[in-house]
Amino acid sequence: MAHESTISSLDDNDAFARHQAANMQPDVIAQLEKHIAEAGVEFIYYMLPTIGSKVVAKMARRV
Repeated sequence: MAHESTISSLDDNDAFARHQAANMQPDVIAQLEKHIAEAGVEFIYYMLPTIGSKVVAKMARRV
């Protein structure tokens, strides 16, 4: 049973598009910005592991 759900998840080519649609709405972004500001966040770090086993990182100061 778990094997079938894994296979169906791998065949789901629209998952990222649904994720973007749900999380890029203006009200969702405003709520997230408010939460970040209230938490006192000054810097945001982005890290992306690559297929070649390297890590690309970026630091951004919250404005």
